[in-house]
Amino acid sequence: MRLVDSYVKRPHLLLSLVLLLAVVGMVGFFRMPVNLFPDSERPQIAVVTVWPAAFADDGEAM
Repeated sequence: MRLVDSYVKRPHLLLSLVLLLAVVGMVGFFRMPVNLFPDSERPQIAVVTVWPAAFADDGEAM
């Protein structure tokens, strides 16, 4: 109860702490970088086959 009593006796201190935290939060929010297209590297795979005199359909069917 002593903690609550000390805040009730000094309401300006509590109000100033709340306002300070709100301002720090707003400054942090507006300074946060926003990237609309984040870097994303998707894994890629390549399959190379050698089959002389074959059509593309033949290699695809295998």
